[in-house]
Amino acid sequence: MANSYFRQFAIKHNLTVDYGYMYGKYRDFYISLKETLGSTKTLYIITNLKQNNDNLKKVLSIFNEEELTKYCISDYVFNDTNLQFTFELSNDDSYLIVDFLDKFIDSYIACDFKVEMLCGICQKPITNQDKFFSVDIGGILTPVHETCYETGKEEIKKKMAEKNKEINKDTKGYSNGLLGAILFGLIYMLILMGLFFLVQFILEHSEADDSFVTIFQYSPVLVSLIACPLICTGYDLFKGKKGTTKYIIILWTVIITTLLGTFFGFVASLLVLNTGNSFLELLELVGRLIRCEDINPNSSSNFRWGFYIYIVVALILANLSMFFKFSGKKENDEANSNTFEKLE
Repeated sequence: MANSYFRQFAIKHNLTVDYGYMYGKYRDFYISLKETLGSTKTLYIITNLKQNNDNLKKVLSIFNEEELTKYCISDYVFNDTNLQFTFELSNDDSYLIVDFLDKFIDSYIACDFKVEMLCGICQKPITNQDKFFSVDIGGILTPVHETCYETGKEEIKKKMAEKNKEINKDTKGYSNGLLGAILFGLIYMLILMGLFFLVQFILEHSEADDSFVTIFQYSPVLVSLIACPLICTGYDLFKGKKGTTKYIIILWTVIITTLLGTFFGFVASLLVLNTGNSFLELLELVGRLIRCEDINPNSSSNFRWGFYIYIVVALILANLSMFFKFSGKKENDEANSNTFEKLE
């Protein structure tokens, strides 16, 4: 969590900022706040209000339609153990989330409901005398009695495993996902190679002093931005299993195909020059140029550094594509759906 407003808020109210969250006890409620890409911020309030819909409606009735528009709430989820509100607010408007939270708590108290922090396992109140842990249960930070954690963690893990099994009932395993990722990774490589070839062809048939063409020669590297979405599509089309391993498979497929695609793209670009060499001979030549083996280092220096710069920029953009793809709330919820981890 990088928002300076929430860091100052956490210091003032003795909350914790870590694991990408701000979390802890605030006005006798256990709350957590998660920031994702852009303006999206999700507030979690641990309460069992959902178990009585009339009471929930009564508390939320304090917010009229005009106020809800001001808070820019884009989504909400009410569960038996927590309430989730997703806001689309800039960092400058972060104070509105605290304003919303304070009004929620004020309304809760005004309705004469007992304010208490509930254990995520036994659902009984955690008093000021009780020692508790903060636990990530399915991506939601939850307070848990120390005794409940030790006695109930195996049961919770079993429930999480059953939930994960239900999520993956229509999938066919990680091997299928790997196959789909590889096939679509090859498509990504072919696109990358084809653009290298096209750019070199345009360069060979353009004016030497054309500034636009000079800039255009760097365009192949932009293809790296589609690496993750394309490879992820292949993984999902082949019904790959959801879970942490999915992201590891996609990460390494993105990295490897970007490296190979850039290398073979450089080779493809040399085909335009009509050097008289075969593709295999050009493969060997590019390898030697990059390593400066058996070639005058001065003659291959520009080529070598151009290749290295392309590789570095391509990998940065490819990893950015993963960041944009998986940093949204939906993807985070999916990735965290089967987690059960105690925060130290």
